[in-house]
Amino acid sequence: MTTSVTERLAEIRAYVDAATDGPWWFDESENCWRLHGVMGRIPAQLSGRIPEQIMNKQILKAPKHGTPYAEYWPDPADAELIVKARTDLPALLAAVEAVLGHHRKHDCTRDGSCLCGEDQDYCCCGDPWPCITRELVQVALTPDTTAAETATKED
Repeated sequence: MTTSVTERLAEIRAYVDAATDGPWWFDESENCWRLHGVMGRIPAQLSGRIPEQIMNKQILKAPKHGTPYAEYWPDPADAELIVKARTDLPALLAAVEAVLGHHRKHDCTRDGSCLCGEDQDYCCCGDPWPCITRELVQVALTPDTTAAETATKED
């Protein structure tokens, strides 16, 4: 049975949304490795003089030696994200690379049907360079971009 792109993205979105909020980070000591995520956020206070505070959640703590077990195991949603990321991230990267490969700056020397003028370059899709598809991918991959900023780019 073939799954549609929309269904596949919804499946990935569901397990990503169920897992601990990001960003995730790790640290280590002489005795263990630790994986952390965001349990919650306290908004900035006093017109930004007190910055946003991030409450840490320890997702995993694994000893480097001495015990045959990890002290903290990830909850089921985080474990699913960790396991599925190895398969899904390469697939999503390939999909984005394919889209960007189609939406590239038009190469006048490769194709005799040049759309470019003296003042404007074009994308291979025929829109002015950079096209909205490329801009939306750029916004989605830029850290700290909000959904509102992404929606504004779509207009």
